[in-house]
Amino acid sequence: LDLLERLAPTGGGALFLEPADKRSSQGLSRLRDQLLESGELLVPAAGATPFWGPCLHAGACPLAMGRDWCHFSVPAEIPGKWFKAFSRKLGSERQWLKFSYLWLSAPRIPVPTLDASIRRVISDPLREGQHNAVLLCEPERPQKYVLPGRMLLHRGELFDLAGAEEAAEQEFHRERELTLPKPRSKPRPKPRPSDGKLAPDGRPISYGKKSRR
Repeated sequence: LDLLERLAPTGGGALFLEPADKRSSQGLSRLRDQLLESGELLVPAAGATPFWGPCLHAGACPLAMGRDWCHFSVPAEIPGKWFKAFSRKLGSERQWLKFSYLWLSAPRIPVPTLDASIRRVISDPLREGQHNAVLLCEPERPQKYVLPGRMLLHRGELFDLAGAEEAAEQEFHRERELTLPKPRSKPRPKPRPSDGKLAPDGRPISYGKKSRR
């Protein structure tokens, strides 16, 4: 935190980077929560956070405990014969660099406030019936969210809940229009025999209903 104060005039911050294993990641999450609870890490204003990432809120981390943990990955080509041999031993070439991180902002340079509907994805894609689903980062516990249509999101991406709700409503109405049966036209009644009566032009008269005599 002293480092943050010294970096404040330049708009700096502190980035903690750890391997993507469960113990290291949950250690960062607990450090984050402890700094908030102790008051050493001040929340700038309502709706704002003292984090550049991965957190978008100042509530308790939902993955500080439990079977899952907060980690991410980026595609990478890692050079060296040792790493290629290591990958072959594991049965496949490793092309992703996995990590956990916590990026604190300087106290005097707060993070810009995002829309309240923005969430970070903290899981790989999940299947929920015929749709994809993801876990979203919320205070205390993650939220499982079923994505509309064929939408696909990946761990670490930012997701706009408000925009998704609107897209889901449009998709619902579109599918409803496709599945609703088209109205059938009412069949025209067959002409009834004319009983021998003729029109002035000499053609037989047909009746859709019984004629009144």
